[in-house]
Parts: sequence; structure tokens; C-alpha cells
Amino acid sequence: MSKVCVIVLNYNGWADTIECLESLLRCTCDNYQIVVVDNASTDNSLNYCKAWADGRLSLFINPDNPLKDLSWPPTTTPISQACYKQPELSLSEYHPKIRGATEQIIFIEAESNRGYAAGNNIGLKWAVINNSFTYYWLLNNDTVVARDSIKQLVKYAQNNNTAITGASLLNYTEPHAIQSLGGHVNRFFGTSRPILKKDELKTNLDYIEGATFLIEKECLKYNGFLPEEYFLYFEEADYCFKARQNQLKLGVALEATVFHKEILSPEIKPDHRTSHKNEFRDMLSLESRIRFSKKYLANRFGLKLGLLISALIRIKRGQFNLAWEIILKIMTS
Repeated sequence: MSKVCVIVLNYNGWADTIECLESLLRCTCDNYQIVVVDNASTDNSLNYCKAWADGRLSLFINPDNPLKDLSWPPTTTPISQACYKQPELSLSEYHPKIRGATEQIIFIEAESNRGYAAGNNIGLKWAVINNSFTYYWLLNNDTVVARDSIKQLVKYAQNNNTAITGASLLNYTEPHAIQSLGGHVNRFFGTSRPILKKDELKTNLDYIEGATFLIEKECLKYNGFLPEEYFLYFEEADYCFKARQNQLKLGVALEATVFHKEILSPEIKPDHRTSHKNEFRDMLSLESRIRFSKKYLANRFGLKLGLLISALIRIKRGQFNLAWEIILKIMTS
């Protein structure tokens, strides 16, 4: 089977990351390496992850968790590992070491947190220097994967000649509930939504969800790395729209299963009286939507109308400061 580089981006989520890694190490193929990029965490994540790989830390899994068998009992340790700092990827003296790397897990320490795309690009650059991979699988750290997930992704990508391939993204807490099979962009309002039905994939698939995003090696030659002008949200839509412009195919390997802890849309919250953190993510989503719409969609009226609706929704929720920020965006977009 073609070799796969699995890239997991961590930011202040070491427990989730370890659970994800435990599930990856149970995959039924052996032709893959894992790269963990720590995006300048402030909770000592990297040291916790390395302690786990050394066998000095075990992760508790709730025995009532229906997915516990995907990541428990603990993997036999120690796990072979190597650690790099981000600047080393730019120094040619390190390239022979990277090209010869055979460790199961590569840890890379980012200099700063510049967002989802920039963090994943650090892992992609390591994989490109290594030069032994046919596929790069970007995988959220708050996921666990089925044991045949890598095999199913590669099998689908090869059989269908897809440049970017997604998986069936299911809800971690409700494992039979579909979170997303891909995504669709509303060309008028510039909004995005997850695709939940298989029947929609042929007509509505516009992008692959960034939580599980397999890139074929040749795709990087045409598309380059992920667009770093987005801190969070819409970067995967941008990358997929660019791929389509380059006549590259998207597809979803329905037999590949990934279980995701996060609710994908920042609009779907259990309590709309959100925290400052959620308001920050909400604003990031809107800013990314504006950036994406200006780049790929021609309808400025629809964008402004959609933003006005968003502002009215925030007023209804009592988020007056956020609504005012959106109105300012309308005036300047």
C-alpha cells in the first residue's frame, strides 16, 4: 500500500491527541508514519505527549465509552519517536535526517500558533522533505479512527483518482450519527454547511471537511500548501475550490470512518449565550467567510445580506458587541 503521512495538529489538547494516537496505532496497515505538530500550546502538551510515547503516562478511557476499543487498552510502549523544532525544517543540514526518519511518531514544535492551515503546513513540509509519502492525511486531534480507516481512504483515492479525499465523519458521543460527509457552499450567502446524506455527494460536494482530509502527493504540486490567510474555518473550502479550478477531483470514502468530538459549526451551540471563547470562534468564522467569498464568489450583495442576517441573529441572542462588529464588517466588505 502507498505510504501515508498522518498529520495531527495539537493545541492545548494533549489528552485528546493521545487518545487519537492510540487509535491510529491500532490501524490495520503498517505503511504510515504519524507527525504531531504542537501549535505553540500553553498547557505543556508536547511534554505530556512525549511522556505517553515513552510509557511514562497512560490515558484514562471511560469504560462506558462505546468507542473505547478503538483506543484502549494502552499501546505497548515505548514508541519510537523523534522531535524537531519548526526552524529546523528550513535548515538543509537537517534534511538528510528527516529523509531517513523511520520513527513511528514525529513531534514538531511550532514557533507560534498561526492557525489551522499554518500548523498543518508545518507537518506537510516535514513530509515533503522526507519524500517517502504518496498521501498526507490531515486529521483533527479530537478524533478517533476505525482500524481500517487508512486502508479505506487510500483504496478509495486510488480507485477513484481523487486528489482530496474525505471520510464518514461521525459523532464521537453518538457514534451512529453523521456529523459530515463533506461540505457545501451557498454561492449567494457565502455560508457553508455539512453534507449529511450520501445522495447529496454527487451534486453538492464542494469541499472535504478539514477534520479528516487526505491529500494525494501530486495535488501539492498544483495546489501548493494550505492557504495561511485563514486562521480557522474555510481554509479547506478554499483549498478544494482551488483544486477544482486545477481540474482535480474530490471524493468521500464512505467506508472510512472517523469519530469526531467537536460540533463542526460554530452556529450550533448548546447555549447561545456563548462564552468569550465561542464569540471569538464565531467572529473568526465570519471573517473567514468574508475572505473566502471575496476570493471565489462574485455576489457581494448576497454576502452583505447574509452578514446582516448574522448580525440580527446576534442581536436576538443579546450579543450586541458581536453584532456591532459584524455591522462594521458589512460597511467595509
